[in-house]
Amino acid sequence: SNVREFTSTPRLRVWVCIIVAALSALVSTVGAGNFFTNLENYMTILLYFLIPWTAINLTDFYMIHRGRYETSDFFRRDGAFGRFGVVALSVYIVGFLLEIPFMNTIVYAGPVSKLMGGADISWVVGLTVSFVLYYTIQRSRTTVI
Repeated sequence: SNVREFTSTPRLRVWVCIIVAALSALVSTVGAGNFFTNLENYMTILLYFLIPWTAINLTDFYMIHRGRYETSDFFRRDGAFGRFGVVALSVYIVGFLLEIPFMNTIVYAGPVSKLMGGADISWVVGLTVSFVLYYTIQRSRTTVI
């Protein structure tokens, strides 16, 4: 099996709740003065991380496998996906890294974004690069249904 057995206990759940509550209180206290600015920054950072992965998942589902998966393959080391999706992870890293020069946040502005007057088109780059790379590599490795 690809997934380890895990048993939760009441004690573990209580400790996780306490830790999450403490971290949430700390973050909300620190960011209370500029809530909407901090929320926007957080959502933007999430966007940077999620766009390449979303492109890979949607490409795999709709264009490579056409929604036809053998569910047991997700949990078998010798299944179609193996232990790690090396292609997907590699494309994800490349897609994310190529977003960096196009990013524009309060903390960091990429060189290309600066040249474009502060425009943030990193999501377009991440989406396009991740889609093209993943589709090209997987199409050559997989029989498209």
